[in-house]
Amino acid sequence: MLAGQDNVGRSTLFERLCDRQEPERSGHPGAIRKGTWQDYLGEVVLLCPPGANTIFMENEDEVTTKRLLLDGSPTGLLFVADARNLKRSLTLLLHYADFGVPLLIVLNMVDEALVRNLRVDADRLARLLGVPVVSTVAVEGGGVNNLRSRTGEVARLTAQLPLPGAVRRYLEEAEKVTPGRRLARGLLLSALAEDDVVRHHLDRRLSPDESEALRQLITATKNSLLKAPDLLLLEVYQSAAEHLTESVLETTSSPSLPLIDRVGMWARNPITGIPIALAVLSLMFLVVGKLGAEFLVEQLEGRLFGELLVPATRTFLEGHTAPPLLVRALVGEFGLLSTGLALSLGLVMPVLLTFYAAFGLLENSGYMVRLAVLLHRTFRRIGLSGKAVLPVILGFSCITMAVLSTRILNHRRERILATLLLVLGIPCAPLLSVMLVLLGDLPVWGGPFIFGFVLLQVGLVGHFANRLLPGRPTPLLLEIPPLRLPKLFPLLHNALRRTWFFLHEALPVFLLATFLLFVLDEAGGIALLERLAAPVLSGLIGLPPESVNVFLLSTIRREAGVALLADYVHRGAFTPVQIVINLLLVTFLIPCVNTILVIVKELGTKAALAICAFVVTYALLLGSLLNLVLNRVVEFFSS
Repeated sequence: MLAGQDNVGRSTLFERLCDRQEPERSGHPGAIRKGTWQDYLGEVVLLCPPGANTIFMENEDEVTTKRLLLDGSPTGLLFVADARNLKRSLTLLLHYADFGVPLLIVLNMVDEALVRNLRVDADRLARLLGVPVVSTVAVEGGGVNNLRSRTGEVARLTAQLPLPGAVRRYLEEAEKVTPGRRLARGLLLSALAEDDVVRHHLDRRLSPDESEALRQLITATKNSLLKAPDLLLLEVYQSAAEHLTESVLETTSSPSLPLIDRVGMWARNPITGIPIALAVLSLMFLVVGKLGAEFLVEQLEGRLFGELLVPATRTFLEGHTAPPLLVRALVGEFGLLSTGLALSLGLVMPVLLTFYAAFGLLENSGYMVRLAVLLHRTFRRIGLSGKAVLPVILGFSCITMAVLSTRILNHRRERILATLLLVLGIPCAPLLSVMLVLLGDLPVWGGPFIFGFVLLQVGLVGHFANRLLPGRPTPLLLEIPPLRLPKLFPLLHNALRRTWFFLHEALPVFLLATFLLFVLDEAGGIALLERLAAPVLSGLIGLPPESVNVFLLSTIRREAGVALLADYVHRGAFTPVQIVINLLLVTFLIPCVNTILVIVKELGTKAALAICAFVVTYALLLGSLLNLVLNRVVEFFSS
């Protein structure tokens, strides 16, 4: 089992260690990766759960890691520690070690620690803890072969943490009320801290009488303590980790703050952080908007599909007297090649690739957490705690995954509010990528209006929802990792991997949705839907009949609907005002099917129906208002 906190190089080490890996299911919270390699004893199976950043688990990722540690019965634990922030890593390591699992410490990022004038004495750390320590530089493969050859040396920690007297007495009494069970110290300490995962684990292992006796002992011990057990034990682990760090950490020169650390501090200060945030987001727009949405899309969709593949296929089919139905099915208005493949591979894929590269840079550098700290006060005004900043930011990658990630929030109120704002106003990466392509077909005011309006309505809805929903946001508690410059090759590799998994999941859906639209069009269904929707779309919102096809595809995949909209726009079927209204409606009209199913799973059917009903009603009313106002404003300035 490969464990550790976020942003310490676990994923890179996993890929370096394993010769074979099972396909990643989606990167959703709670996902466990599995890989294997061969050594002289046979096949080694390695499981890599999500990162865990707190001692007593609160969110789904951390619960998954704890359950795997308790119920998965790993033969050994490879714990990845950050050489730049050793105290933070050792705090979690000491907690895991209390569960009695044999372990080996992987001291990663030693190169970046040296840049910061920090050197960890790995040999002394191994002697103090009684377990092997292997230094690595995962991004370059340094020390990986040595680590692979030493995984069989895992050992149990020999050092024992000093505990307060009341806690020691609790452990002694717990052994008496559970005779012969030989429960690990970590189980008993976590039970005292009311860790739900451990409590359920113990309920399965102990008899009802033993469970009841242990609960009574826990209650009596808690009453004798001056502070909450979880806070007390956290202080114990942190104090021991600090003592170990002072014993093994050496400063190789004068402790002057490196430039990158100063930039990390500036990024959290509102005076300097806001200009830095604007510069970072502007650079991200140049990479995604110019390189991805303009240059790469022009090469793939415009030239490869538009000028080569689609015309060549049509010429081949017509030259061989293929049935007209087959020609339309492949290269017609809803053809599998002309629409399904051209839009997914020619339009969505290149922009998504550049987005994932830029997003990965922000994520892996540690800047994302600093942005969350910077925006904390702003988000509190719309009822969200600081933790909710991360799911909202993640929403720009994938709404479905962002809704799942709201599990990190401690209260149902915050989860409902965050989900509502994610569905209502956050364009996911695939949708955003196609929107950036369409901005080139809009007047100068189009882009600022769309994004400004989305931001405004998210603020207004968040403000009123905060007033209507009972409760208050929780304070922000985040561990801020050191700022770093990620290596280029792993960054690009990760962007390619994310894009590949997206296409692996989305491409069949694109093709199926295109084919269903083709069948519906051939059967006259689209024409019927256009007539039925005309009073609302054309009468109230002022959109052409083709918008029906856009909204139908959007319910399957948002980016598929907007990609079809881009195709219509290039044919001249929409005016600039209609493009703006269409983009806004697709952004917050209704979530895609995947997101709806996840909302039902996370919040229940009643909450999911309420959110969807509100969003649809709100979007239709707002679309009607925008149609009235924008057309009059454009007419006024044109006259």
